[in-house]
Amino acid sequence: MKLNRIILFSILICICLASCSFETIESNFATYEEALNKNYFEKGWIPKELVNKKMKKIYVKNDLDRNTCIFSYQLQSSEIEILEENLIRFEQKYTERLNIKNSKWFEKDILNLPKYRSNNFKHGIAINKDKRIVYGWLN
Repeated sequence: MKLNRIILFSILICICLASCSFETIESNFATYEEALNKNYFEKGWIPKELVNKKMKKIYVKNDLDRNTCIFSYQLQSSEIEILEENLIRFEQKYTERLNIKNSKWFEKDILNLPKYRSNNFKHGIAINKDKRIVYGWLN
């Protein structure tokens, strides 16, 4: 009797695990034009307010099951200044824990950077002015 319960419980666990796909997709684009040609910006992972024709080295990782993402891209310093004018800076005294698989490197990169938000979208933003990199995440 006890063995039957263990077997039944094991089968239920296997079914639950099999139903979770944990689907993550990584995308890399050298330029804005490359991402645009693949209709990537229409998907909305990068808010339209952050899309810039001078973007380079675009990286996006999506967790489709959780509807979360992280992204980064490079911009010219003058474009970063314009972007900052449209964002609200806030102080964050804690480490952002991102709900996306294998994102520890991303968390480390944004740890000591200034954080921003917007009233127009839900994503968090961090900017590294020295490296001219914009980071974003949707948790």
